[in-house]
Amino acid sequence: HATTLKIPCYFSVFCSTRNALGHSYFLIMELAWDVAIGIECKESEKLTAKHSNSKELFNTKGKSFLAGGVASGYYALSPYPIYIERGYSSRLIDIDGNEFIDFSLCLGALSVGHAHPLISQKISKQLPSSILFGATSQSSIAVAERLRELYSLPLWRFMNSGTEATRDAIQICRAIKNVDEIIKVEGAYHGQHESVCVSYHPDLDEPHCGSDDAPHSVPSHPGIPSAMNALTHVIPFNSTKCIVEAQIDATPYGKVSCIIVEPILMNCAMILPNETFLKDLRDICDERGIFLIFDEVKTNTTCAYGGATTLFGVKPDIVCLGKSCSGGMPFGGLGMTNEIAKAVACGEPSVNSTFGGNPLAMECCLTTLCDIMTPQSYEQIAKLQELAKTHINKLLTRFGMAGQVIIVGAKGCLVFMDHAPQNYRDWKVNNAHWIDYALHTFLLSHNIWFSGPGEEWTISVQHTESDILALVDCIAQFLELWTSRLG
Repeated sequence: HATTLKIPCYFSVFCSTRNALGHSYFLIMELAWDVAIGIECKESEKLTAKHSNSKELFNTKGKSFLAGGVASGYYALSPYPIYIERGYSSRLIDIDGNEFIDFSLCLGALSVGHAHPLISQKISKQLPSSILFGATSQSSIAVAERLRELYSLPLWRFMNSGTEATRDAIQICRAIKNVDEIIKVEGAYHGQHESVCVSYHPDLDEPHCGSDDAPHSVPSHPGIPSAMNALTHVIPFNSTKCIVEAQIDATPYGKVSCIIVEPILMNCAMILPNETFLKDLRDICDERGIFLIFDEVKTNTTCAYGGATTLFGVKPDIVCLGKSCSGGMPFGGLGMTNEIAKAVACGEPSVNSTFGGNPLAMECCLTTLCDIMTPQSYEQIAKLQELAKTHINKLLTRFGMAGQVIIVGAKGCLVFMDHAPQNYRDWKVNNAHWIDYALHTFLLSHNIWFSGPGEEWTISVQHTESDILALVDCIAQFLELWTSRLG
């Protein structure tokens, strides 16, 4: 749909990439963007024609009562959002009756799929016994015990979202170390709080972005206090040990309280760590007395049994989890070492939430972690992922397209590059973003629901082989259209 919103975005990415690559590339990119915009406009017309009820609701009530007509900015489309009525299995159905195969799954959170029967049963069973005690339940202890088995971190606290988890984790590190400075990765998203709304997808043609090896901290949007921005320092994903240490040494006092990192960098397609990056971070933190935080909000149940912590064999001091653990119920969790837990138990710092560990979320966590996301489930998902990867790679070869299919657990993505991206700037400069934008709208108009241009897909335990083949067929149609238009 997003003609009116995405064309300015096209221009921004186009100019940024053009400046990075040089004007010799200008004409080729201009032609590619023209083709992309042409496909997007045509597919937007098809999409709009199928959503008259969404249009009417947006115009009559949506924009009158919700800012921009949506409950969250993530759900915005242009000229109007698609309003969803219900979901089941691997499907979403909108208020016009259009049925989508959902490969977004609430931006990667629903590894169990929609309305999983076991989750529905657990909710129905808990409701008569209250959903909120304002006290600790037996089930919260059982969840902590299960998470200890999966992540090898001994003690836990619970909250209500991934944003709360990363916020509390950073606050804990600052309090124990008595150091305000922190380090995050350029391009990484860790939720909506001031400490981490820094250098999330900055425009690279801005001089204040710094160099590739020493990026500067850039506020991700207006409203981030300059004092907070100055406390958050930035490294590239897959940095060498020397680069990370140089950024630490460049801070005002030559030290930081913590390094927070997604073990797999999301939201820039999907970028895997090289063989040394996570191990180097662990070594640096040990040598310098710094806490290492793994933000596993998007990787916990989706990347492997035991998350990225188990997959890569590197143990953080704190791990942050989110609603994927609870089958979609509001949930956040912090696993921590004994040293950190001792301070938290004393209330220094305070980690409190009246809704944290509520019995409804805890029961859903137990069902998700014990009964649904089993080793057998990951084997089933892996087969579907390999099916997708094999077929999409054949399509790339057939149409002579440069591209990489990257899969880990339930997560996958297609990048239009001649190599797998190594960090945010590599992806920003070298990926064919114009194809991402056109493909996203094409998928939506053909009833395939994706999170957004260039985002990763997620496969749930309820997806089937026919769902995967439908995605492959849609990508085949798009690539045929793309290559015929490009000539």
